[in-house]
Amino acid sequence: MQTLNYGGDIVTMEGDEPTYVEAVMERGGRIIYAGPRVSAVNNFAGETIEVDLQGKTLMPGFIEPHAHPVSIGAFILANDIVAPHEWRMPHKTYPGVSGKENYLKAVKAIIDSKKDKSQTVLIWGYHKS
Repeated sequence: MQTLNYGGDIVTMEGDEPTYVEAVMERGGRIIYAGPRVSAVNNFAGETIEVDLQGKTLMPGFIEPHAHPVSIGAFILANDIVAPHEWRMPHKTYPGVSGKENYLKAVKAIIDSKKDKSQTVLIWGYHKS
């Protein structure tokens, strides 16, 4: 199963300047294509879920790689945390998570816990090292 996103501003952030493409194809949690929609339709056979963004913006693969909690404390307090060390927040304590697989499990648990699946989920905390 694959998903084709189109119909909005798709910003890849490829290079030093924002790059816009017409469509993005995702399969198995990985982006497999970014470019003209007609090429995606013609070159990727198989069952495809088509998602019309209806003018909304998509930033595929966007990950905030570095943020300072002190300078954006209010931002972080409003979001969930998955980090290598325990975080004690006023409303919840988030356990420390080690390794990519455990990180992905923790992220999935947070996403699955949300009642409104159409809302964006911002999670702070993963770094490859």
